[in-house]
Amino acid sequence: MQNISYKPSECPLCASKNIKDVDNTLRNVSDYKPILCNKCSLIFLDKLYFTNQEKLDKFYQGEYLKEYYKDGKNDILFNFNNKTPYQAIRKERISDYLKNDSNVLDIGCGPGYFLESIRENVAKVIGVEKNYEERSFVNDHLKIPCYEDYTMIKEKFDIIVLNQVLEHVYNPPFFLRKLTSILSETGVFVIEVPSATNPLVALYNNRSFTNFWFQEPHLWYFNQKTLKLTLEKAFGENCVDRIDFFQETSFINHYNWVFHNKKSPSREQATSNSFPLTGIKNSSITSDLEQLFIDFNIGYKNILNNAGYGDTMLAIVRPSSN
Repeated sequence: MQNISYKPSECPLCASKNIKDVDNTLRNVSDYKPILCNKCSLIFLDKLYFTNQEKLDKFYQGEYLKEYYKDGKNDILFNFNNKTPYQAIRKERISDYLKNDSNVLDIGCGPGYFLESIRENVAKVIGVEKNYEERSFVNDHLKIPCYEDYTMIKEKFDIIVLNQVLEHVYNPPFFLRKLTSILSETGVFVIEVPSATNPLVALYNNRSFTNFWFQEPHLWYFNQKTLKLTLEKAFGENCVDRIDFFQETSFINHYNWVFHNKKSPSREQATSNSFPLTGIKNSSITSDLEQLFIDFNIGYKNILNNAGYGDTMLAIVRPSSN
């Protein structure tokens, strides 16, 4: 069991008292608020002062499913089919680590879309998922072994994947250290998290988006610096192979938020480089317009990335480096 508790009015990462409230509300109804540490730049929820991992586990078994499993996520097959195409990007980003003799564990695997996308490229895939229905889907529909908790697994893995998981964990360094019990001697963690350098937050400061972006399940809001500090707190210096950030959503998604204060109607549209051309009468110029927008959108993302902005971060962590 974890014996740590965070001291109120202190940063949970660097223990500085130089913190201040962030003037935003949270998605859905919540009594908690985001806080910024002026010393290390971490953004976190003050919920950390009032909870522990046991309480969080109960939250995810009850309220989380009711409040946050919406917009198709509560339809397991729909969610699987909706998210599967995006897994090609995740797979490409870590292709250098995916070997045909690799054993891969995906923590918080949901309905198994990432595991399904890589299963033909590696020796073995296994999932861990708290949600009973998603876990059953992985076991019964995909025929991939999936467990409720990693402590039920006795074998070692070359790669342990945490896609959009670490921001939910009460004590990330403690959690990662515990996971090394099932990581091979030369194994790596692949950790994807939302980035606090999201342009809608850090550049445009769009209040409608930030009120949507801050949410009770996300306790930690990392940038490159604070993610690196967190990982080094777990494993010491030199454990991080690399931390990359990416801009995944498109210009049109930013346009929807900045000018209309609303999200895109689907993740597919929000992340597509293409313009949704519908009802166009002159089909002879469709391909030219399509290419123009693709080129513009790629250039737009490159400008953001080169300036240090991105909505997603990926860290490769090698604990054996120490």
